[in-house]
Amino acid sequence: MAAEGQAAEWIYALPTVNAALNTASAFCLAAGYVFIKRGDRSRHRAAMIAAVVCSTVFLASYVTYHLNVGSVKFVEPAGLRPYYLGMLATHVVLAVAIVP
Repeated sequence: MAAEGQAAEWIYALPTVNAALNTASAFCLAAGYVFIKRGDRSRHRAAMIAAVVCSTVFLASYVTYHLNVGSVKFVEPAGLRPYYLGMLATHVVLAVAIVP
């Protein structure tokens, strides 16, 4: 860990990594849907496993980032903040609802 109160420089690249991992997971899910519709069970399975791996690496990266940086307030652009908070609220509600 970096000096107290200061995160290592590479930590600040993690939000971009997280976005890439989420995008990769979404593509894997979409591909899996196409594969199962075509009856290709083996490729569907591979796509679903890849999506789970991407999501698991995302979770590790997300937790690592927030353990090092802490809470980050949405500031700019101010006009998008209400949309962000609305999306965040639905995300939190759905994340809690899906917990088994």
